[in-house]
Amino acid sequence: MPQTREKRTGAFNRFAQRKDDWGLARTLYWYVMAAADKVLGLRLHYVFVGPTFANMQPVELPPGYSNRQVQLHELDAYAGRLPELDEAFLHGARERGDLCVGSFYGGELVGFSFLTSTRVRATDKLDVVVPTGFTYSYKSWTQPQHRRASLAGSRLFVMNQVHGNRLPALFYIETHNYPSLLRSYRPPREQRMHMGYIGWFGWFGRQFPFASRRAKWIGMEFVPRGAVYERFYS
Repeated sequence: MPQTREKRTGAFNRFAQRKDDWGLARTLYWYVMAAADKVLGLRLHYVFVGPTFANMQPVELPPGYSNRQVQLHELDAYAGRLPELDEAFLHGARERGDLCVGSFYGGELVGFSFLTSTRVRATDKLDVVVPTGFTYSYKSWTQPQHRRASLAGSRLFVMNQVHGNRLPALFYIETHNYPSLLRSYRPPREQRMHMGYIGWFGWFGRQFPFASRRAKWIGMEFVPRGAVYERFYS
């Protein structure tokens, strides 16, 4: 009984904190979508389009840290040692011509972010298609003990310098997780556009993708892994 009471108290406190941070409507939506994910395997994402980090300011890193573009062959030494950074992934990144920016501490790789303009893995069963003429930053990871050093944001700034801000960027985020980012990251309304929704739902171990009309119009969709996608190949 005491443990049950503690769990209920903890759940109530988390609800109250989210309500204070996000407001009641956003908090209730978070719980509804979290339940839909658990029961139906439903994922719903906002799609945003905007300049490629155009107005980002340099991020001053703590002493000992540095960021730079990493040639993909340099990452071979880390294959299998860091989460999701295996030989198969690196081979695919090289074939796509992806760009990587790494974060270093004491000469050791402690984080990385990749940039692509083609098509990459979203889940075990789905790819996300990056429309022609856009870039997409993905697979951003930082070692837990280094996550308070603003490394992810500073890697985006380096990407902007390396990539030359040539193409507009897009990103997508689960609708019920978006409120949790509002306090730390809220792109100015004039710098990004909401371009509909993409998502999927699960059924007997399969994932069925869907997209709103606006997302399809720009060519942003989830597609089954291995499936031919005409816009991507044209």
